[in-house]
Amino acid sequence: MDTKTLIENDEELNSIKDNWPILSEKALPGIVGDFVSLATRNSEADPAAVLATFLVWFGAEIGPGIHMMVGDTKHFARLFAVIVGDTSKARKGTSCKPVERLFSQNSLNSLNKNNLWFPAKISPGPLSTGEGLILAVSDNNLENKNIGPENNDKRLIVLDEEFASALKCSKREGNTLTTIIRRFYDSGNVEPLTKSNKIKTTGAHVSIVTHITLEELHSNFHNIEIFSGLANRFLWICARRQKVLPNPEPMPEEELSKIRTEIIRLIGLVYPALEITLTLEAKQYWETIYPNLSKAVDGLFGSVVSRSEAQTLRLAMIYSILDGQKMIDKNHLESALVFWQYAYDSAFFIFEQRSENPLLAKILDLLNSGNMSATALYRGLGNNVRKEQLKEALHKLMENKQVGGVQLPASGKKPKHIYYRIKRI
Repeated sequence: MDTKTLIENDEELNSIKDNWPILSEKALPGIVGDFVSLATRNSEADPAAVLATFLVWFGAEIGPGIHMMVGDTKHFARLFAVIVGDTSKARKGTSCKPVERLFSQNSLNSLNKNNLWFPAKISPGPLSTGEGLILAVSDNNLENKNIGPENNDKRLIVLDEEFASALKCSKREGNTLTTIIRRFYDSGNVEPLTKSNKIKTTGAHVSIVTHITLEELHSNFHNIEIFSGLANRFLWICARRQKVLPNPEPMPEEELSKIRTEIIRLIGLVYPALEITLTLEAKQYWETIYPNLSKAVDGLFGSVVSRSEAQTLRLAMIYSILDGQKMIDKNHLESALVFWQYAYDSAFFIFEQRSENPLLAKILDLLNSGNMSATALYRGLGNNVRKEQLKEALHKLMENKQVGGVQLPASGKKPKHIYYRIKRI
């Protein structure tokens, strides 16, 4: 029996249950559900990825004037999301295309009669430098009196399909990308202290949707320090191919146009500025769910989900406006909470089984590229780890059900053990 057959028949591997997150229907109320249903009806796209992209984009369109106060902190209806595909065939890009078509600038402008609102600017990325992001919404643009109001706008939706590239860029000495992304999420005010070519932006409203595969993400985990302050600004959304359609069909324009018209109407109810508050019922409900949301969670996974309160409220703001309301009610919090639960479960799936122990992380990275013997792992680790350490590390990973092992029939003095990465998908 060959190695592949042994691994496929391994009882431990086959006992691993699929803990892929499940999207609740409560995250799809009203026009939200109408669009996601339309977008995925004849598509291989993941509904959760479509939903995340839609919510992020809608939040970008309504702008920085829409906000709510939490104590003395102002929160905006802007979100960042990372769509994490289980494989390169997860149809991450497919999930973005229906939303791009919905918010097509030409289509929106043709329906927008009063010209009090116009579509946000779009950038295809890539995310490479913080200064590049600032320039796209720089205050310096306001100094040119000959440009139209749409060019003075501080709204920007970034659609970046290569988050792995951004992670690599962030490792370079002097790169400010992660710091500036955090500032855009928090306040929208950024002014790097540079000697020359001074740039700054105030009140910018930048929203980001970016894509990566699990394998790419795992290969970048050795740069864990960036996740402590960056990852918790993002919604991490697991995505995988939902069905196999040799001939997917485009969304019918008639149905899409009705949704697009309603989107413009909803934006018009609140644009350009409104302070969102909670209804009495929503306040009481928030008091019941807040303690659980604010619980501290240890480890890398805990750092990724540490902004659960802020993320839930930002989602609730967007859900309330999509419902045509100017206050957050209990049902909006419920929708926000279940979608945050999907993001939370996605983060658990991605990060919880990822050890912060450097040796364990290196072993996982090696096994991500293929099955290996203990000798091959030893060599892959540069021959600079004690065999006892390697044995203990492998035991720990197998105990955590992150790694499996099979014994090949003996061809020499000792039987050969082959280790493999257990993929929970």
